[in-house]
Amino acid sequence: MRQTVAESWSWLIGYSAVLKRLDEKAKRTSRSDLCKHAIDALLGWIVVSAVLGYRSSAAIDKEVRQVSGQLELLISSLEKLIDWLMGNPAGLKLNKPLNHTLGHFFLYHIYLWRTYLTFLNPALEAGLVLLRWISLLGVSMQIALVVDFVAVFTLHIYCFHVYAARSALLLISRSSLAR
Repeated sequence: MRQTVAESWSWLIGYSAVLKRLDEKAKRTSRSDLCKHAIDALLGWIVVSAVLGYRSSAAIDKEVRQVSGQLELLISSLEKLIDWLMGNPAGLKLNKPLNHTLGHFFLYHIYLWRTYLTFLNPALEAGLVLLRWISLLGVSMQIALVVDFVAVFTLHIYCFHVYAARSALLLISRSSLAR
């Protein structure tokens, strides 16, 4: 029995909003749908023209580098703040082992975040250039692409949540064993 492409890749379609939207578009073929797709493509082109304007790829790359520089400044400021908090901030005598444990925990997360952003920079540049071409597929495809980008760019928050939850569970289990 021969499967269609959509059936054989259905597991992947379930994970991506863009692929779901493409699959939905492939299933529709009536004349009224052609009119809807034309309006969708026109709206997509209008949205991209309003957001990106007529800037060249070099201008977009320059803006991405500026955002990357601002993120690097934010990361270094966070590292300085955590280093300050690990000592005796404002002359307070805090629990030094706890301060160092939590400080290293957050510094490690910042290190992971910096590494993650380093790998995502080329994807962001390519994504903004790709957005121009995606505009021909319509505003609904752009919305699906934005949803996928948000999911990818906020993955580090989810990883941090899991890491913090497991650390808290470990701390709770150790404190209950000490009693």
